[in-house]
Amino acid sequence: MLAETGAGRDEIEAFASALPRLVPGAQFVVVRPYSVGEPAVPGRPVTAAEVTIAVPAADGTPCTVKAVVVLETSAGLISRERVYYDADSLVACGWAR
Repeated sequence: MLAETGAGRDEIEAFASALPRLVPGAQFVVVRPYSVGEPAVPGRPVTAAEVTIAVPAADGTPCTVKAVVVLETSAGLISRERVYYDADSLVACGWAR
């Protein structure tokens, strides 16, 4: 899997705000949510989800990118986001070689 990481409010907001421009018409679906619980750092719970992203492939045909989103929280706010993309689905959609 390929990874995209953002830390802190500004980086996470910038990534989320850029998605509609980068992938117009993309539809995100949570396939399987997870509540992971406490990580190695006490007080920073982790939540994750498997997602699919319906997008047009490079040739315009419908395609699905698969990913896992991992969120760390602190004081009830998201403090870090990591997105792991399934490389095979990126290649199939023409987003990577």
